[in-house]
Amino acid sequence: MKYYLSSFFLLLSIFLPPNVHSADSVYTNEYGESIILNGECLTITNREGLTIAECTYSFVNKKFIRVCSTSLPHSLLFSGMTLDYSEIDENMTESYSLSFVFPNYHRRVNVDITTNLLTSFEEDVYSNEIIEIPKNELSFIYFSIDNPEQSEIVDVNGSYPGLLFFVYWDQIPIKAGSGKLVITLPNFKYEYLFMRYIREDFMFFDNNKIIWEGMCYKKQ
Repeated sequence: MKYYLSSFFLLLSIFLPPNVHSADSVYTNEYGESIILNGECLTITNREGLTIAECTYSFVNKKFIRVCSTSLPHSLLFSGMTLDYSEIDENMTESYSLSFVFPNYHRRVNVDITTNLLTSFEEDVYSNEIIEIPKNELSFIYFSIDNPEQSEIVDVNGSYPGLLFFVYWDQIPIKAGSGKLVITLPNFKYEYLFMRYIREDFMFFDNNKIIWEGMCYKKQ
């Protein structure tokens, strides 16, 4: 009987998750990147201290954590986006003017625009710089933005865990009678460009360290 009880409690100790609150702490690797466990939230920061992922987490068993991002970086970048239409300029009858405004970002940005006619335009612009596209039969556009910091999001292993471009999937209508559209992205910010999306991943955990993607994060 004692043997069966001992085996039962041993199995419980292996497979039952620990008290979540006992895990709350900061774990840092040799490059200064950190994993922060706080309540039901898990935050990953890079060497600059910028948040690269905000996740929920749960214990699969005593040694493994399942992590999932709480939101897509795209939704952060495009939140608060506004569209401002202007009337037709009599001197601009053949083309339509577009501009992208990034109040909180001041470097050049590569924008890819696709129209309802499936014609594409790629422009490397600063905030509020005018882009001219053919106006004939234009009724809506899609756009995506290449990550201007993609050369900086390479990790210590030489891979690119972050997002290389951001796609706005909804149609943006071109209003009849308008000749210019200004698209303002107030949340296109430097810190958001380093964020990554973790659909589901697993981390090895014990009280003194977390191992993730081949890196050891030690408890501070």
